[in-house]
Amino acid sequence: LEAAREAGRVVAPFHNRRFDPDFLMVREVLESGRLGRVRRIHSCVGGASGPGGGRGWRGVRDLAGGHLYDWGPHLLDQVLSLASTPVVDVWGVTHVIPEWGDSDLYFRAELRFEDDLDVTVEMSGISYLRPMRWEILGDEGTLQLTGDIHGEFSMAVACKGKDTEVTETTAQAEREKRGDGGVLIYKALLDKIAGRGELAVSAEHAVLVARVMDAIRRSAEIKKGSVQL
Repeated sequence: LEAAREAGRVVAPFHNRRFDPDFLMVREVLESGRLGRVRRIHSCVGGASGPGGGRGWRGVRDLAGGHLYDWGPHLLDQVLSLASTPVVDVWGVTHVIPEWGDSDLYFRAELRFEDDLDVTVEMSGISYLRPMRWEILGDEGTLQLTGDIHGEFSMAVACKGKDTEVTETTAQAEREKRGDGGVLIYKALLDKIAGRGELAVSAEHAVLVARVMDAIRRSAEIKKGSVQL
């Protein structure tokens, strides 16, 4: 980032999952204010086939393998972009199954923010049942999103005094309406270079994501201890 500033160039992170359909739907509900003050966010990605071996570099920690380095940047980018105050405290845990390599097949992070927002970010490569993708608790309502975010999924929103709203959709249908993140992120980069817009995700935000990932790793290594950011 410093080198780009000195050279007068643009540096951009590839946080393409800022455009994932499930995330965009969740963000719209939060921005509507329907849930009231948000107290708790749980973001989790996981399959349903149980433990499996890491493929290629993903199974080797020294090559930046493991779910913390693979999915961590995306999930953390999403939740950090939803928060309105800075993260102040980070706790993390990872699980390694030696027979499948030395990289983590599971990680979980607990984040606490200045306004007491409580966030869990989790990626499970050891589950035999697909976990809930999102659960958000607010003073006025609750959101839950379940299913396969790459296929068919469902979002339910229940607000005080109102009937529960359920949206059944697919990733493909939402991308057709909202655009493909793998394309939109490059359009934003082009606009930034041309001086007519901003990046989809700033380089400064990517540095924050990296700092939080480092804190999760350090917390996991000291075992049962949190790390202040």
